[in-house]
Amino acid sequence: PSEVRHWMVCPTFWRDSRNWVPRADRWTPHALVGTAIHAGIAARLRGQDDHAALQATHAALSDGFVEQETWSLLSLSKLVEKGYCALRDAIQERWGDFLHPLYIEQWGTSLHPVEKPTSHSRAQRHRVIDLARWQDISQSALEVWDWKTKINLDEMYLGEALRSVTHSWQLLDYAWHVQQWAGARVVLAGHGLVVLGPGKPKVHWPTVQLTPERLTQWRAQAAIVWQQMWWQETGEEPTGMNFEACSDRHLHFGKECLFVAGCHQLCGNQTLYSSLYKERNT
Repeated sequence: PSEVRHWMVCPTFWRDSRNWVPRADRWTPHALVGTAIHAGIAARLRGQDDHAALQATHAALSDGFVEQETWSLLSLSKLVEKGYCALRDAIQERWGDFLHPLYIEQWGTSLHPVEKPTSHSRAQRHRVIDLARWQDISQSALEVWDWKTKINLDEMYLGEALRSVTHSWQLLDYAWHVQQWAGARVVLAGHGLVVLGPGKPKVHWPTVQLTPERLTQWRAQAAIVWQQMWWQETGEEPTGMNFEACSDRHLHFGKECLFVAGCHQLCGNQTLYSSLYKERNT
């Protein structure tokens, strides 16, 4: 789902972001904070106590932390603890002893509809489900939940963040796959959105009701999108550019596209990219 999001923003951004990173890229902890909270909540939902769950958050944080001058490991540890406690308490308040989990941090794969398993290294498309739970003890319907974290989210942008759940590709992807794996209907999906600031941490629960028709519609669209991505990845179709996305900060987490210079100054000439970018994993 994350690769699909990049492709939907701009196919060229998707291609370049898989191969290059800016030379002056500055590390930020936003994704890592969410990963650490995920780790702690997963441990807690699997029956471990707070001590073990907090150890899991600190281990995940330490593994991904990069030394720099802006953020200290100690300050991030305190922030992650607050986020973990807020989400833990919100889960308890929402479901109490009636969580009825089916999957917790469940890894799963699917094959690209036009690929054979041995045809390409990316044939297995990985996804991890934070929580899939039975709605009630009868086990007739499922809900899919994904934990999200914002270090800081101004009140004026909260409504937009909550509404985005209605068209979240990730949630629709997860819901469709859980339905296939479990052989039971998924009728609701949502985010457990942890907002760490400003002020005290808060948890919001935006949801979207799902029907078989809605998931069938998503699957039809997914087949089209995945096929176009595959054609572009294998060179069977040229990779297009979405010029509207170049300076739309809303699409790039408050910044303009990282590859504006590569596209518009170097005219997309990959042989010149090393002057501005470095290859991933090198």
